[in-house]
Amino acid sequence: GYRRALAIAAGQFHSAAITACEGEGFLPGSCNCQRGHKQYDCSVVCQGGASNPCSGKGTFDRENRVGTAADANYDCEPDGSCVCLRGYQGSACDITCAPTSERHFRTPVGGRYNCECVEGWSGVLCNVQAGLNTTNLTSTSGAATSRRAGQGACIMIVLCILRLSTVL
Repeated sequence: GYRRALAIAAGQFHSAAITACEGEGFLPGSCNCQRGHKQYDCSVVCQGGASNPCSGKGTFDRENRVGTAADANYDCEPDGSCVCLRGYQGSACDITCAPTSERHFRTPVGGRYNCECVEGWSGVLCNVQAGLNTTNLTSTSGAATSRRAGQGACIMIVLCILRLSTVL
């Protein structure tokens, strides 16, 4: 999308600009962004997509992340990133931190999931066991990356930083 200045007027105590905004992301006939779009030209789409920003699990409550009634209006941050409700993680808040046989998250407290791993496990999905020589990390797309334990750092579900000498 883009904003086009149609007229600019300046006076001693004020100024005004009349603009027209066109393109994907703008509300029709307006220079306001549609839900799920951000920035001055509405070109940034929220993680999770414009139709389901932050997978519906984002929150204004950055400190406690327990959510408020205002969260129904939350789509994402100005840069398109998400602040996830407690119990959800991932760039689009699309990972539920529920313990399973493959995901070793701590047991929920008070009915709320938390995204902490039980002792002896680590990784975004709590699926990396401590003390193993090699571990396969599987993304939600099914792609696997091998590395030696302790020689790399996973920072997102599909993004790992590895030292070249540790690739098998």
